[in-house]
Amino acid sequence: MKKISTERNAISFLNINSFRKMKLILLFIGFCFFQLYAINGYAQNTKISLELTHVKLSEAIKVIEEKTPFVFFLNNSEIDMNRQVSLNLKEASIKDVLNQLLAPGSYRIENYKIVLLADKMPQEGKITGKVIDETGMPVIGANVIDKKTNNGTITDLNGQFILDAPQDATLTVSFIGYISQDIHLKGQKDITVTLKEDTQLLDEVVVVGFGTQKKVNLTGAVASVNLSETLGDRPVPNIAQALQGTTPGLQIGSETGTPGDAMSYNIRGTTSINGGTPLVLVNNVPMDINMIDPQEIESVSILKDAASAAIYGARAAFGVILITTKQGKKDSAPKFNYNNNISFSKPLELPQKANPLESVLAYKEMGWPNDTYVDGKNITQWEGYIRDYQSNPGKYPNGYIFDENGNLFLMKERNMFDDMTDNFGFMQNHSMSVSGGSEKTVYRIGVGYTGEDGILITDKDSYDRLNLSTFMGVDVNSWLTTQLDLKYGNSKQKKVEAGGRNTVWVAAMNLPSYQNNEDYEENGTVYPAESPATYIRYGDPRRIKRNDL
Repeated sequence: MKKISTERNAISFLNINSFRKMKLILLFIGFCFFQLYAINGYAQNTKISLELTHVKLSEAIKVIEEKTPFVFFLNNSEIDMNRQVSLNLKEASIKDVLNQLLAPGSYRIENYKIVLLADKMPQEGKITGKVIDETGMPVIGANVIDKKTNNGTITDLNGQFILDAPQDATLTVSFIGYISQDIHLKGQKDITVTLKEDTQLLDEVVVVGFGTQKKVNLTGAVASVNLSETLGDRPVPNIAQALQGTTPGLQIGSETGTPGDAMSYNIRGTTSINGGTPLVLVNNVPMDINMIDPQEIESVSILKDAASAAIYGARAAFGVILITTKQGKKDSAPKFNYNNNISFSKPLELPQKANPLESVLAYKEMGWPNDTYVDGKNITQWEGYIRDYQSNPGKYPNGYIFDENGNLFLMKERNMFDDMTDNFGFMQNHSMSVSGGSEKTVYRIGVGYTGEDGILITDKDSYDRLNLSTFMGVDVNSWLTTQLDLKYGNSKQKKVEAGGRNTVWVAAMNLPSYQNNEDYEENGTVYPAESPATYIRYGDPRRIKRNDL
């Protein structure tokens, strides 16, 4: 009996121990699950603030890993890490961050691990939309461009568009006269974009007859040019070259290309050849536009239509050019400015002329085979000399010969244009100024120099101009302002002419290619050659001086 009792006690003790062990195991497992749940919940509740603009996906992931305990797992070959993304979040959860960074369902969070799923990354699709203005009217011809790929399209007559782009793409919508917008799709497949007018363009101030006016209020045909921006660092000797090609309807040309020659302006047509010159006003005072230093000019307004005649009368029949020069600024310290530039010029292409043999054969075709040309020259004899010279140039070292009757036959081909031009023309511009102002005064003093040496041999085609300017304005009281504006220009021009009104360029065109351009000797007497180079070397250049105050 005792034996049996002992065995029962042992079995009972065993059951109690087993139950306790199982209870402890269950408690341990539950604790582990609780910890895992708590860790996962804590991880997903982590808050983060990000401000990223147009960065690569790889850079955004790196920033998230630095600011949080999360680690990303991905396959670079399956995911576009160079994709541009933008984020602007404050105290956002990791899910909110990932939903903006990636397409929904394209990732999986496991504790502190974020696994990117390549097969669920954003795919390209058809993006449709409509572009309207603030009144609801469609904007026709607006540009819609994917900022990442630069793929784009334009809106149709109804303001609608269709574009192949990823669902997370950023589209730039733009049109002339409206403020451009960047649209982040964020999975949207159909969007409506409202463009706002760019009022800043309409608020630009334009100088007109009675003062200044905003573009939005203009009713006449007026063009405005900010010369400081248009000119830049270009080496130009006058304002005409600075304005060329900058204003629709303004035609500017040069008659000769000689340094210092005046340029022609045409706004409203011409009454005669080179006629119809517009009226030019510098700070509302008539001046010679060719005597102004381009570095002194702030802006240029061009009045194109007949409305300008109501202000300036008959002188404005062919348009008005209003020039505003630079001034100082109030409450500014003295500002010193100096700039200079140099440039070299060379003709891009010069005329090609017939050679001596071609010229003589042309004379024969004109019916002079047995006749004489100039000074008793026989055309057939001349042709024979030229052919003999071409086969044996050493026989005629000077390139010409006198026959037994004293007639001169020229055989050598000469390039008149090469003989009369240097390799390069040279130009230099220097400008220096000081400006500033106090609470009630402004001032500016400037000096400029332009020197140009043309492409002809010697220095007989040159131009020098000196400009001096002084401006001072004083606010005497609240309703009275006095101004002193002095401008002085002095120029000296030298140009070569070939007799009468012909220039050396016209002479070079008219003279044949066999024309001798070297001095030649006959019976002990040296005769200068009749050529453009001779005109330049021995001629006295025409000197022109101008003063404008």
